[in-house]
Amino acid sequence: MGTNRRYEAIADWYTELIRARAARRPDIFELIGDVVSQRVCDLACGEGLIARHLAERGARVVGVDISRRLLAHARSIQQTSGITYVQDDAQGLAALRDAVFDGVTCNLALMDIADLDATAAAVYRVLRPGGWFVFSVVHPICAPEAGFVLQRDGTLA
Repeated sequence: MGTNRRYEAIADWYTELIRARAARRPDIFELIGDVVSQRVCDLACGEGLIARHLAERGARVVGVDISRRLLAHARSIQQTSGITYVQDDAQGLAALRDAVFDGVTCNLALMDIADLDATAAAVYRVLRPGGWFVFSVVHPICAPEAGFVLQRDGTLA
């Protein structure tokens, strides 16, 4: 199943999960800092949680996601002006011009993107000189198949 089809298939479930936890403020904002009047790209924005928080803090936001269905969910509850949603692949960002963003965020999504080199190049291309890129990823121990393994020397790894 292609990446886009995979996200389309889980869009409703994912949106419900995120909205059920919406009262929690994502830790990524500690790293981002002040965004007033900044132009920010929220990469792999999903249903728009981070994009909405950025706009509420005064940023002009472009939320990008590969899933048309997740973007429809984002648009359905857009309560804050200053957000534009664009369907695009993070590995190329073909719909975005060069050097237009002060910053790019990517919250809990890079680990699900196949070509990180292409994604990093696309992020670099859309950032203005001196721009910032703040991202978070899930710690590997949180993966569903992760667990501790007892080593031959008796230690856990």
